[in-house]
Amino acid sequence: MKLVSALLVTVMVTGCSWVKVAPEARDIPLKTLAEVGQCKYLGTATGKTKAKVTVISRNDKKVAKEVLDLARNEALSMSGNTLVAKGDLVDGRQTFAVYRCLQ
Repeated sequence: MKLVSALLVTVMVTGCSWVKVAPEARDIPLKTLAEVGQCKYLGTATGKTKAKVTVISRNDKKVAKEVLDLARNEALSMSGNTLVAKGDLVDGRQTFAVYRCLQ
């Protein structure tokens, strides 16, 4: 019975999102490097979240959204308003370049 309960909790948690994105950061877009040529580079933001809960992998799209939301929050704290992915999402971690663009 304990095993079944633990499995149910694990399955429920893998579908949850733990990241709260700041309201002002919600609209920070993810762009390509070609789209930020006239923008000011501010630095990097790294998003990291759990890709697995116990031995169960979390949904890739949810993990990617959480990582992006974390980067958006960090970009906002740097006065950035645009993100560019610097690499792929690996094990729940991804780095982004932060830019300030005229809009």
